[in-house]
Amino acid sequence: CFSRVNYTLNAFVQNAGNYTWQDGSIADTFLVTAPGQYYVVINMGGCTAKDTINISDYPAPAIQNIDTSICNGQTIILSQGEVINNTGVYKDTLISAGGCDSLIRTFNVSVKATPNLGSDTTINICSGNSLDLNSIYNTGNNTNNWSNNTGPITDVSAINTAGDYQLITITNGACSDTVVVTIAVNAKPSVVTNNPAVACSNTSVDLTNAVITSGSAPGLTFTYWQDTVASIVYNTPNTATGGTYYIKGSDINGCFNIKPVTVTNFSLPVVSAGDDFAICNNDSAVLNAVVVNAFSSVTFSWEPVNEGGIRDPVSSNTIIKPTGTQQFIITVKDSCNVAANDSIIVTVQPPVPAFAGNDTIAPTNLPHQLMATGGVNFAWEPAGMLNNPFVANPLATIAADSILFSVIVTDEGGCKGYDTIKIKTYNGITYYVPNAFSPDGNGLNDVFKPIPVGIISTEYFRIFNRFGELIFETSQTMKGWDGTYKGKAQQPGNYVWMLKGRARSGKIIEMKGNVVLVR
Repeated sequence: CFSRVNYTLNAFVQNAGNYTWQDGSIADTFLVTAPGQYYVVINMGGCTAKDTINISDYPAPAIQNIDTSICNGQTIILSQGEVINNTGVYKDTLISAGGCDSLIRTFNVSVKATPNLGSDTTINICSGNSLDLNSIYNTGNNTNNWSNNTGPITDVSAINTAGDYQLITITNGACSDTVVVTIAVNAKPSVVTNNPAVACSNTSVDLTNAVITSGSAPGLTFTYWQDTVASIVYNTPNTATGGTYYIKGSDINGCFNIKPVTVTNFSLPVVSAGDDFAICNNDSAVLNAVVVNAFSSVTFSWEPVNEGGIRDPVSSNTIIKPTGTQQFIITVKDSCNVAANDSIIVTVQPPVPAFAGNDTIAPTNLPHQLMATGGVNFAWEPAGMLNNPFVANPLATIAADSILFSVIVTDEGGCKGYDTIKIKTYNGITYYVPNAFSPDGNGLNDVFKPIPVGIISTEYFRIFNRFGELIFETSQTMKGWDGTYKGKAQQPGNYVWMLKGRARSGKIIEMKGNVVLVR
């Protein structure tokens, strides 16, 4: 260790003689001041021996100050055997290789945090589901490496296979932790739903009844939903009305199955009495009720029972004969006693005002015009004497002394009316003038008027009292005198009349005579 101290060589030999060192010095010892090769010669009794030694220089160890870090749980062992596992500044003594010198170095140790994933774990998933392994542990920004018995796993977001999965998480300081996740896959439980029997429209069904889920796996917890993925809860399963619902059966592992169940209510019966219609006066009609959506037989009830001439009020079809416009109501009930009703208005048309005209006279074998009113279609009888029996105003040529014509008048609603007219025939073209009348207001022979036969126009019809005073005059055919003059009733007695008219042939007809006014 010449860098630090000199070294003394000691010569020794048994039965020592004289020592001579390489520099010629004679002594037992020799002071060496530099590395090199040295020898000594021994002379004893004229005999000599030589011994050589090499001296090397061991330099002192260099000073090393070290900054280092370790992960939590790791250690550093110093040269003297000291174990370091905490942050701090530590001293370490170094000894040279020759053992001739020593120095002290400094260790500045920092301990980095090591991730702690915890214990290995087992996770149960349900068949058909998957697990994102990254969701199990919060590893922050660490680098994660997942693997199983087949090697590294590249996609850990949807694991659905049972097995052991190892995670190694590494911080940016290269500290790491390892954990094993065991995944077990449980089968979905068997869920069976039984649709309840069809119920009345006004009743509900208890879906929580065990009969509804009979046949399902034991030990399940059932919940009730309104959609296929069980996201909308059904809050009243014990009073379910018609519709489709979803029952979710869950086991102790949280695995579940969802099955639909359908509640069917019998449809409400719908009855139709038909469209409103009209009938003719004094006619009858048929009411016909039609029922749809009825799941079973129904009963019928027509109203009003005491009005409208209902022949069979408990039949779907019935004959009616109302005396006036009437509303009829039909009510039906099914076996659940659910009622439905509808109504119909039957309008009774007013009587057809058929009028064939007043009884009159006509010339024999000459055309006489009839005139009917009260409708839009006409049918006269007997048709053989008419030029057209299907118009309102046919021409009649009558050969008999008198005849009765009848006419059927049909209005716009198809209703029919009937009337007759009696025509008495006379020979010749003339006026037939009665010889007396009685204006007493009884409706019989109250007006004195001439009856024209074959006359087409009247020029005048005049009446004079016994003093020759004109008390009535008209040019209107078939207009007569009511026995008054200036609003006053005239006295009974004899009155003179005069008239003038024109026949169909153009001939002028003039006539005069007397009439007796009777009170």
